Amino acid sequence: MVLDGAGNLYVTDQGNSAIRRISLQGAVSTVVGGSDIGFADGTLSAARFTNPAGIAVDGLGRLIIADTGNQRIRIID
Repeated sequence: MVLDGAGNLYVTDQGNSAIRRISLQGAVSTVVGGSDIGFADGTLSAARFTNPAGIAVDGLGRLIIADTGNQRIRIID
């Protein structure tokens, strides 16, 4: 889990290979992934993950994801 500068909580949903955002109001939304597992770079709707585990936010506000199933570090900006 990690908080962004606006206070949104981001979590990895390993079982569904997705990244979720929980707003300050408690609304849960899917940022990326969740429909098909695999490996694909691209837009948020096209990108795919396999078992994302770690997550961080860098100084520019980008999400850094440890995509363990694909043995990759991924960046969402």
